[in-house]
Amino acid sequence: FSWQELYPALLDALKLERWAMFLILILVACIASITTIALLMMYMFHQRATFALFTAMGMRTVQLRVIVTLVGVAITCMATAAGIVLATGISFLLEQYKLIALPDIYYIDHVPAHMDVSTVILVICLMNGVSLITSWLTTGLIKKMNLAQILR
Repeated sequence: FSWQELYPALLDALKLERWAMFLILILVACIASITTIALLMMYMFHQRATFALFTAMGMRTVQLRVIVTLVGVAITCMATAAGIVLATGISFLLEQYKLIALPDIYYIDHVPAHMDVSTVILVICLMNGVSLITSWLTTGLIKKMNLAQILR
C-alpha cells in the first residue's frame, strides 16, 4: 500500500494547502499591483506640469507613457529583488538552523523552507510581467490629462 491510499484525508489536505498558497500568492500580487498603481498615480500627479511641458515641446504621449512605465517597472524590479534576497535569506536560515520545530506526530522535525532557482525565476518573471501591464494601463491617464490647462 502507498501512503496516498492509506491517508486520503492527508492527501486532500495537502492539495487544499497548495490551492490556498496559490490564492495567497495571487492576493500578494494584487496588493503589489495596487501599490504600484497608487505610486505611479502619485508620480504622474506630481509630474503633470513636466509632462505638459514635454508635450508642449513636441514629445509624443506614447513616449511619455513609455518613460513612466519604465519608472514603474524599475520600482517593481528593485522591490522584487529586495524581496527575493530577503526571502532567500530567511529560507536559508529556516532550513540551516531548523528554527521552527514540529511536534512528534509529524514525520519531520522542522518546517522545511527550500528556495530553488525555478521559484525565484518564476516570481521575478510574474511580478515584472504584472508590473509592466499595471504600469502601462496606469499611464493611460496621461492621455486624459488636459495638458494645456495644466500649463496655464
